[in-house]
Amino acid sequence: MKKFILILKDIIRSKNSMLVIFSVAFAVLIPIVIFSVSNSFMQAANEECNKIYGYFDNILYKASESNDFVQEQDNITSNGSIKIFENSNNNDIIIGYIDDVATKLGNITLISGEYPQNENEVIVCNSLIYKNDAYNLGSVITEKGIDYKIVGIINDYYALWNKPVENNNILFPNVLVSEKESKNYTSVIQEHILMINNISFSKEEYLNNDTLVANVNKNTNNESEKYEVPPFVVILTTLCSVLLNLYIFSYYFENEKKKIAILRCLGLNKKQSIKYCLTKMALLLISAIPFGIA
Repeated sequence: MKKFILILKDIIRSKNSMLVIFSVAFAVLIPIVIFSVSNSFMQAANEECNKIYGYFDNILYKASESNDFVQEQDNITSNGSIKIFENSNNNDIIIGYIDDVATKLGNITLISGEYPQNENEVIVCNSLIYKNDAYNLGSVITEKGIDYKIVGIINDYYALWNKPVENNNILFPNVLVSEKESKNYTSVIQEHILMINNISFSKEEYLNNDTLVANVNKNTNNESEKYEVPPFVVILTTLCSVLLNLYIFSYYFENEKKKIAILRCLGLNKKQSIKYCLTKMALLLISAIPFGIA
């Protein structure tokens, strides 16, 4: 213990020791910075992609025509429903309801106003407001003799979603009623299911269900992998870090030769000299690595 304390004091007094500590810390820090920056870019790209396209993995259009496909799947961890009611008689107005899960998965965002809570209250898509000057917050939409008050405006959530290639008869509600009002409708002309599944569907499942479509963010998230550090960079960075550390320690112990020679003259044998050097190296590494990580 006494020898250990003497070595520690020697390290503290030596200017070269401080140089080694900061150099090793720098060598440790470089790979950490590279990987951290890479992961930050990947996470930012994925998050931005999800905000644009939604957080769901797949969407099943016209779910009522797919023979309970969702109920038959064990790997679906979450699903939300988008319903279109049959009471719309205006080509520009499609009335429906989106549950809370689908609202979250589809990243349906409130631009202004509030979500409908009462009967005859609705939120509308921004494009409907843009097309018709008569519609705005507080104005009334009349459909089949029913007056709906606009209490909120949402984004055009479905604009960038993947659609079935050979099926153009896909509707999206641009006027959304409250949950309380949705219970007054007994028939649904279309229903779409947004899903999160922990195992990707097979090609056969997509072929057998022509209205089952993967979200755009599947491909876009894969593209974010270009920010991932390539394996050869990992190997090269690690190798450079190791070589730099070896050079630093060789430089340090080259300058320590005189001190070791004096200790040998004072009675330090070869085994003790090696132990002295290894202890010093261990203490320097223990001191340097926390600086690099921090």
